[in-house]
Amino acid sequence: MTELRLTENGWYVEANGRTVGPFKYLNEVDPVNVASKLGVHPQEVFMAKMRVRGFEKQPQKDLTFINEDLVVTLLNNDGVRVPASQLYYRFGDAFIIGEITYSHALVKKTVKRKGKDETKEYETIVPVLVWAYYLGGEIVEKNMKPYQMARRLEVQDRPVLVELKARYTGTLETLISLETAQKFVDGAEAPSWRELYDEIKRLVKQFVSFPWDPRLYDVVACWILGTYFSELFSTYPFLYAYGSQGSGKTRLMTTAVYLSRHGFIVTDPSDASLYRVAEAFRPTMGIDESLLGKGAWKLIRTAFKKGLKVPRVEKTSNEEFVLALFETYMPVAFASTERPSELGGSEADEARALFIFMQKAPDPIGRDPEPWDFSETRDKLYLLRLLKANDVLKSLSQVEKADLNLYGHDREVWLPLFTIAQLVGEDVYQSLKEYAEELGAIKRQFQYQEEKTIIGALWRLFESTATLEEKSEKAVEFKASELLDHIRTELEERGEYQEGLFNKYWTTRKIGRILTKMSLFKRLLHGRTRYTITYQKLMELTTRYEYEGGLGGIGGVKLKGGIEEETHLQVEGGLNQHIPPLKNTPPNPPNPPTFSLNEVLRWSYLAQSQLGKCAKCGREDATLTRSVTLRDGRKVLICEDCGREVHAWLRMKEQE
Repeated sequence: MTELRLTENGWYVEANGRTVGPFKYLNEVDPVNVASKLGVHPQEVFMAKMRVRGFEKQPQKDLTFINEDLVVTLLNNDGVRVPASQLYYRFGDAFIIGEITYSHALVKKTVKRKGKDETKEYETIVPVLVWAYYLGGEIVEKNMKPYQMARRLEVQDRPVLVELKARYTGTLETLISLETAQKFVDGAEAPSWRELYDEIKRLVKQFVSFPWDPRLYDVVACWILGTYFSELFSTYPFLYAYGSQGSGKTRLMTTAVYLSRHGFIVTDPSDASLYRVAEAFRPTMGIDESLLGKGAWKLIRTAFKKGLKVPRVEKTSNEEFVLALFETYMPVAFASTERPSELGGSEADEARALFIFMQKAPDPIGRDPEPWDFSETRDKLYLLRLLKANDVLKSLSQVEKADLNLYGHDREVWLPLFTIAQLVGEDVYQSLKEYAEELGAIKRQFQYQEEKTIIGALWRLFESTATLEEKSEKAVEFKASELLDHIRTELEERGEYQEGLFNKYWTTRKIGRILTKMSLFKRLLHGRTRYTITYQKLMELTTRYEYEGGLGGIGGVKLKGGIEEETHLQVEGGLNQHIPPLKNTPPNPPNPPTFSLNEVLRWSYLAQSQLGKCAKCGREDATLTRSVTLRDGRKVLICEDCGREVHAWLRMKEQE
């Protein structure tokens, strides 16, 4: 048996006739390091520490204040508070991760009445916590207790106060079962990542059909698996099933939610109920488009990133107002025929979503799933959460350092899924990477619509306005009102112009705000307040906002519609069912492997980025973003890096 002994020199740990020490303080005893020297399991050292942890307490200054009949003692406990519904706390190389469930229980409580002890017995629903304590990557404690007996836990001698502000009076079918919690404590083993992933994928196929793009099974399965570890990530993406009526959106959302951790389908759209459900369960929340209003989006925006809090003022029975801060970080799945920006959300909300573009397809089973359809699989997933959390932290550390060729929101959105895919297998990882690049190109079509319209108007302004002679490079001065006619022409060419909406939406004040967002500011020039933009600045904005109206080349040659028809390469399957295709079908004959800059006539952006071989650097599987027209009439596709080189060279030639 492993024991700790306190002497004048400090703490000693003894087991199997061996001794390690001394340690000045109890918290200096590292169970993993000490166990390796004693030849025992780290859990034995950890439990020995727990048996004697009351012996070593740091003296605290007495913070007691007395005023007549009032006595207040401040408790300086250096603790943290975590919600019972999302039990995870990490400190150094130690962390605790747990689950909450509800159980029907017989409660016996002893109370004093008239100086005598009386036992009160009653049946009720009680919350139950089950948790694992990790230290140095090893599980050193497994435990399960009713919440009333587990309100205070410890991580590295640091108090962890478990809060449960909103309780459920029934049982939620998608929580961990009491039987599985007991199996965990009794030493059950977790299934392998691949085994459980394949099981999730099989169940998704049982209810949802993706004949147009089988990669979607990988995306959805990884998203579901990741919900069981969402607290380990700083963000978790929305799953957004998007398509027409009857395309299977709700079926997909329901299947994903009921397979996920704490799956809960929202039926009451009121703000108060959404906050309380989020607080009680931190669920994987399923929301239908009929419930999406501006109130719902307030909560949804904070659900994407960990640490964001929503303030709410509540009135107490004493007529006082109390400010409460709600953290609602949780996975969310949607089913909708509209994009978030069309339902009260914004472009930023679209950037946080994994879009699943749905199509009508054969119904695999003829009914929607029920929570009990996935009971066995969910319990296996809860075991995986409790027993394999350290695997996820290791994988996350590796993926964070990897070059994913994704940036900004795209990287945040895909990082959790790449972390899970790496644990499952290389084939799944590559499938997700391919889909991520294509989806990123689609989402960029939705983003920065106002900015792209302004950029198009600025190019037209350059074509129709004399440039300033005193400038060392081409530049124009303008007022916001001078862009209105050019914006109208830009919208007319796109087929988006409606006079009533245009007059209401596009005002000089609106244009001024957009120009400011693009870092174009009014200045006092020659006694007049005007904007100035140089040719170089406009080129930078065109690149930054991926404006596809583009230039056919340096000098202002603009292609009608902004896209060269030859770049619309047709492929079967994938995301091309919804937009122009993204995959690259190599032309026949193949592009020559390279060309010199002197051969370049002009360039333009592609309608969509494509995967293929760069005609400039010759790199295989490159993301091709631009089309280059050579002087002999050939058109070739190049990657972003080579595109910058071509752009810089053409700019230099123009200024010569």
